[in-house]
Amino acid sequence: MLRSHLLLLSFLAIGLIGDAAELYAQDAGRDQKLYYIISEERLLGFMDRSGKVIIPPRYRDVRDFSEDLAAVHVRRNHWGFINPAGELVIAADFKDVQDFSEGMAAVKIDENWGFIDLTGKIIVPPRYKKVRDFEEARAWVLLGNKVGYVDR
Repeated sequence: MLRSHLLLLSFLAIGLIGDAAELYAQDAGRDQKLYYIISEERLLGFMDRSGKVIIPPRYRDVRDFSEDLAAVHVRRNHWGFINPAGELVIAADFKDVQDFSEGMAAVKIDENWGFIDLTGKIIVPPRYKKVRDFEEARAWVLLGNKVGYVDR
């Protein structure tokens, strides 16, 4: 009886250690970021992995790069997107934005959300109260009190 309990505990311990090692390996592989957010005097910018500043802190708020574009808060209710060279490639015409996912980013114009492509072209007109990122070519949306999905 004691032997079977010890054997069971051994298997459980090996299983837990194996799971922990797998989680650690997943976390270690997750840090594939090319750029990191930096802060100086309440303004934000980006540095590369070596610590070299590539975009000096000049924005009120920023988001991580996603699909080679990062959302930047230029001034109140004005978000746009920059490329890794720091060029504003999608004008800061949006009240709020989300990161790019599958080539699309949610943008808020007035009080409604829609989606733009990587060039800034509006693909899904802003008429939704809430949205989520695209996953598997569809995005969850809330229109009035109805929930649905939009395709790319």
